[in-house]
Amino acid sequence: ELKGQTKRIGDAVSRAVENGESVSCLLIEDDMLAVFRFSDVLRPEAVRSLADLRRHKKRRRLSIVTGDNKHSAKRVASALEFPAEEVFSEMRPEEKVNLISHWRPGMVMVGDSTNDAPALAAATTGVSMGLSSATTVFASDVILAREDLRDLDWLLRKATATEAIALQNVTFGLALMVLAATPAVAGILPLWMTVLFHEGSTVLVGLNGLRLLSDRLS
Repeated sequence: ELKGQTKRIGDAVSRAVENGESVSCLLIEDDMLAVFRFSDVLRPEAVRSLADLRRHKKRRRLSIVTGDNKHSAKRVASALEFPAEEVFSEMRPEEKVNLISHWRPGMVMVGDSTNDAPALAAATTGVSMGLSSATTVFASDVILAREDLRDLDWLLRKATATEAIALQNVTFGLALMVLAATPAVAGILPLWMTVLFHEGSTVLVGLNGLRLLSDRLS
């Protein structure tokens, strides 16, 4: 009941917030107040997944951007070994957008809630974890349907491998075309052989691209 309990309720709410919990209150018929306390639970794969991301050969800056209160964000960040300067808490959707826009280009934003949708759209690459929010899915460039953080490291490794394969294919294709076209123009190489070189390079480029089907490459 509320009568004479205002200070006690306020103290309980303050303690819960300081412990990294989120609090919601429900007033019942003007004389009773229900206080709900929520706390984030880390996914089992979270620590391992972040370790994999940090070990990658490309330098990556990892940050937490959340709308939760600073105590809750600090508790999660401590468990995941994030430095304090890489934790941004109590961020409204528009503030997330401003922060992400400041970090571009090359920014990858990962989110799973409707509040993340504007920031996902503003990022260079927006990644939606799961299909729980249609707005988030629509705003994302990539959707990880399994909601498994380990898939994020797989995605980034696969993207790096794709970039390497694309560069190899362009370099190889152009080099072979130049090598085939130059003697053909000079009359050294017959036309049929030039066409054979060209079509052969197309086949080789396609076969090289098929290497991406294997996870060993990434």
